[in-house]
Amino acid sequence: MDLKDKVVVIAGASSGIGAATAKRLVNEGVSIVLAARDRGRLDTVNRTIDSNAIAVPTDVAKQHEVEHLMERAMDHFGRIDAVFANAGKFIQGDLAQGDPDHWAEGIDLNVTGLLRTLRAALPIMRKRKSGHILMTASVAGRRWIKGQTVYCATKQAVYEIAEGLRLEVQKDNIRVTLISPGWVANEFWDDAIADSDLRKALEGKRAMLSDNVAEVVCFALKRP
Repeated sequence: MDLKDKVVVIAGASSGIGAATAKRLVNEGVSIVLAARDRGRLDTVNRTIDSNAIAVPTDVAKQHEVEHLMERAMDHFGRIDAVFANAGKFIQGDLAQGDPDHWAEGIDLNVTGLLRTLRAALPIMRKRKSGHILMTASVAGRRWIKGQTVYCATKQAVYEIAEGLRLEVQKDNIRVTLISPGWVANEFWDDAIADSDLRKALEGKRAMLSDNVAEVVCFALKRP
């Protein structure tokens, strides 16, 4: 499927998988709507793309900001062909010593933020009877990892959301794709890498790059 002139909204686009996907898709002629909380990093990605893209600072933890994101995409490009719900946060720590406030922030971003993004995009796609929803899960949602119980639970939730969404939109010509990578060596781990146990676990392991995942997203979007 030719992606030229398609419009893709990418949440979590200021770094890592989201930024790599934006850069990969512009090579296919895709128009990109970049979304993330960090305005500075988002603008940096937008400048490096040097193509038909706009940056819309968005906190997916706030419904009105996600609604504004979709409105800006429609106002600027007149359509939304796909949404890549990629915003997420790593949650480290055992249950007995974990910080419930840290858990709540991570759950709100990884799960409720995803739901908010879907809630804002789906009415637009249903009206057009066309669209593609992609979301980032993780192998951590299928294989439980010591010290990452809450994070694994949020990624398991993404699997369930994807399956439920497929049932909801199967008559609307809307496709649902779950991207589920293993360890990706990128900025996602910056905060967690200070944890000595996690750092030791990651050192020496082979990992894929954000560009590898971006290639998978591009492949999925091209399927007929």
